[in-house]
Amino acid sequence: TIRHHYQQSRLKWPNKLDRLNAAQALGHLMHQSGNRHVTLTQLRECWKDENNGSEFHIHRYIVPRDVDLSDRVRLKEYEAKIKINLVQPYASRASFIARMKGLPADDCEVSLFLNTGLWRTTTPQTTSSEAQPLTETYSLLTTLLRNTAARVIRQTDLPRLFQRMRNVPGQWSIKRGCFDTSSSMATLFRTAYQQEYEHWSEAPPLPSVPLVRIRHAGRELPIRLSASRYSDPLPEQDRSAPVGPSDGQEVPGRFDIYREIRLALAPTVNATTIDALFESRLVVQLVTFKSDGTKLWEGPVDFETNWNLEMLGPDQSASAYLGGAWRRFSPLEFLQSKSQSLLAAQAALSGRPAVSPFNWEFTPLADAGSEFENYYLSWTPVDLAHVKHWLTHLEDGQDPPVNDLPTLPAAPAASLKRRDHLFPRPILAHHVEAAIYDGRLAAALHDEVKRVNIAFDRYEDEWLERMHRQTDEVIAAFHDDTPSPEPDHDPIPGGS
Repeated sequence: TIRHHYQQSRLKWPNKLDRLNAAQALGHLMHQSGNRHVTLTQLRECWKDENNGSEFHIHRYIVPRDVDLSDRVRLKEYEAKIKINLVQPYASRASFIARMKGLPADDCEVSLFLNTGLWRTTTPQTTSSEAQPLTETYSLLTTLLRNTAARVIRQTDLPRLFQRMRNVPGQWSIKRGCFDTSSSMATLFRTAYQQEYEHWSEAPPLPSVPLVRIRHAGRELPIRLSASRYSDPLPEQDRSAPVGPSDGQEVPGRFDIYREIRLALAPTVNATTIDALFESRLVVQLVTFKSDGTKLWEGPVDFETNWNLEMLGPDQSASAYLGGAWRRFSPLEFLQSKSQSLLAAQAALSGRPAVSPFNWEFTPLADAGSEFENYYLSWTPVDLAHVKHWLTHLEDGQDPPVNDLPTLPAAPAASLKRRDHLFPRPILAHHVEAAIYDGRLAAALHDEVKRVNIAFDRYEDEWLERMHRQTDEVIAAFHDDTPSPEPDHDPIPGGS
């Protein structure tokens, strides 16, 4: 483990940027509130007492949390200030600060390494002089992503929204983009989401923006495609019957199963550490072909089918957006037989690699794999290793979804600055960089936070109004045994 390495040897940060990222994580920890309030003076005195009179000297180890390390000028400035390259002094101060503030020590120590090459790096061990520049590019893109997220989190006061969600029962619907009362759990009930997963029907209200899609599997089989066209996906009850021969024609089809990687804003290692995570979601596309094998149409399947593709069979129908309209279709074979499904489940439970297109690894870089059905959402850290794992695939002929983010209003030509790229085309990371540089990624994250915030404001108001009514009803019931007061009678005019 990292802890074992820095405790048993003079482990050093792999490069300058890793050192500064760790220093910035330590700077964030210095400002983080804990269960106990401690002053800088108290930290200095206690450190001195515990370390044989050694000085705390925290200024030698921290970069303020609001410093943008993607700015070359600021980067050079702090390279000259933060010069200690051993890992141990940073880690020991992180553990000490966590203990003094009453914060989880392991979580605080982990936060120090998350944005560095020491955290589950998959970079091959090599003596080649080419390895270092490559590692630097992964680190720089990691810094760009996390700083983009940090700015949005600050500007939208996202921690306050998450705290409110922890105090209100309810359930987020990723299909409808709203909250409802279908759960007695808090609307944001997990303390942290890094390396976690949730069934799609219980997805949390985490703002997220699509970045790239990675092809996971494909399944070719004949389908019967209806001739009818619809402007909207059909309701589920209207899709229960299969498409009959009189309503459609048989065409070759292929279901392409993608892993969509999104940038999410979430509690990472604890409830108060809000940062960027990579979110993984299932996306299914249906491709239809002409009799000569050339492509006819391609488009997404409807929401329910996307998350329940394994259950689709010849005895029912689904819909896909093909040729500018929604069309019903029925597969003429099951996508997976019962025996194949059983083998896949047994493989997942025993830790063996998947034998099914409907399973994948939730945490592919973890020491112990966790492979389950891909109708779960899952979250991994935005660190060097996962940037390399998720974003350095090659384009596969499809435009990555990050390119579909809305274009911002044109800025004056004088204010536009040409940016060089860390990654060339056709590497997917190139497109993610472009969305960072022109502001589209930050703007999309802002819009997502706003969308979730508006939905929660509406739901919270309705919930409070409903609880007031319910309280009034309960109190009224408490008094149902109290005799009603006699009505007052006005004196009869002219009476004695």
